[in-house]
Amino acid sequence: MKEKWSFLRKGSKFEEEVKGKGIKTIAEDLMNFPDLESVFGKCWLESQKKIGFFPFLQQRLGDLEIAIKELKNVRGFEDWKTNVTLNPREFDSYEFEILEISRLQNLVGSLEIYPPVGKGNMDQTSLSELIAVRNEIEFYVEMTKMRSITNPKNKIRKLIEKGRRQIPKNSAGFIFADVSDVTLREDISYEKNELICKVVSNLDALSNEVNQFFRGKNTRILGVVFVEYYLASDENYKVAVAKQYCMKRNRYNKLGLDLTQVGDPIFPKK
Repeated sequence: MKEKWSFLRKGSKFEEEVKGKGIKTIAEDLMNFPDLESVFGKCWLESQKKIGFFPFLQQRLGDLEIAIKELKNVRGFEDWKTNVTLNPREFDSYEFEILEISRLQNLVGSLEIYPPVGKGNMDQTSLSELIAVRNEIEFYVEMTKMRSITNPKNKIRKLIEKGRRQIPKNSAGFIFADVSDVTLREDISYEKNELICKVVSNLDALSNEVNQFFRGKNTRILGVVFVEYYLASDENYKVAVAKQYCMKRNRYNKLGLDLTQVGDPIFPKK
């Protein structure tokens, strides 16, 4: 999609402007998501419809519908579903997980959601978000949604420490972090009485802190992947949810992959 303007995904001035005008179509009431409804129930689906606004809501729930349909029979999905129902206020975090797992499902040979890390009492055993195999490389994925950006060095340190706990020491893996809510800010302006919300990314404040933790250490971590979701419009003013990835690679990874190979297990070849 060719970007003309970019907007925050939710909670933005642009969203408030659209909602304030009462923009709604009959399609919003007719949207049908059978897999979401079968997994989470009709009340949950109706509550989610009220969170967003059309037409972005249709894409968001549509992407979730596809992810659920693809993954509902994958090992570990029921555990993911249980976590969602027990922690409904954290759904945006679980939404990030399942969308990325769905993307990886189309790349890898096999995967398992919430595999146990280590042995012992299952009630006390840590769980990583994902274990997968692609091109004979087995790897884990730890996923998190960052809620603030204060003290970036400390945030990254805690992110790395969490990854070390969730990725077994005899294995290797990646850390995925949704940083949309902490790195994107709006640059608000008006032209001819029309609101224009450009997005400016402050991702450098986080990504620049990563390399110091990869100086021959934390070798089980192949890389840290920052994900930013935003709204973008093309030259025809068609707006849709988009995302971009920023990966900090660990040249000292225990698999011996060079920097050009580190991203191969989780991203398609161009």
